[in-house]
Amino acid sequence: MHCPVCHEQMKIKRKDVSYNRARPTTYDRTLYHCANCDSWIKTEVPLKEILIQPDLQQPAS
Repeated sequence: MHCPVCHEQMKIKRKDVSYNRARPTTYDRTLYHCANCDSWIKTEVPLKEILIQPDLQQPAS
């Protein structure tokens, strides 16, 4: 991501996952920092939960 102030490339300082209880949603959160002008940007992108069904085994007869 480029800095909106000086247009230099920003470095990722932290990546983690956040959760919103008001809307039960999980977010991929990234914190960017520009060392040139000391600007910070935080983005939170909703994660789509993928439901994976486990393989069901039939009982032996």
